[in-house]
Amino acid sequence: MNDSASRRAPDLSKLLAEWIGRRYAGHIILLAVTVGMIGVGWMNPLGQVPTNVDIGELTGMGAALPTTIPVVGFVAAAPPGAASDDLTRLTELHTYIPDRPRLEIISYTVQPGDSVLGIAEKFGITPETVVFSNPILNNNPHFMEPGQTLRIAPVSGLIRDVITGDTLGGLARVYGVKPEDIINWPSNKIDSDNPQITAGQMLFVPGGNIGTITISQPPTGTGTTSSS
Repeated sequence: MNDSASRRAPDLSKLLAEWIGRRYAGHIILLAVTVGMIGVGWMNPLGQVPTNVDIGELTGMGAALPTTIPVVGFVAAAPPGAASDDLTRLTELHTYIPDRPRLEIISYTVQPGDSVLGIAEKFGITPETVVFSNPILNNNPHFMEPGQTLRIAPVSGLIRDVITGDTLGGLARVYGVKPEDIINWPSNKIDSDNPQITAGQMLFVPGGNIGTITISQPPTGTGTTSSS
């Protein structure tokens, strides 16, 4: 009988161990997961991520890599509450529109003290352009008086009022230019496919001239301008 009892004792111990293992296995696993999460929190892997990136260093690293993929420099975002002086200044892009030359004929009211030379200098044209573009002066600079309204060409040339019998070819020969110079000037508004001019039309002949004038007056004075 003692032999039978001794043989049953190990069996009871084994059963007890298995029962304890099954009952507390889930608790042991949960405890292990909890300990692992606490350890990860202490390590703080996010704290190992740098807040600033050296673009030059990244570029150097990219040059050493055996790859054709370009390395792009990044600017790390500033942390909340950072002062504006700490922010990286990006290149400011501006669109610059250059000054465009004037294409239209404008009006100028002669002021006391004005001279043909002074007006020519003011608008960057020749004195001949001022005189020969204004029939009111009768090709004589000394006929200019305060209060007169002059036509001011956009560049040196000549303003011509078309009369009956005028042709583009004829005007080009008289003023020493090509017909295309007159046709292609934007403010003349001539159809290049069917170039026609009519009596009374005001044309600008760029580069046109019919002679030179001699003026001894010094350039003085200013005045007012208005669109023609």
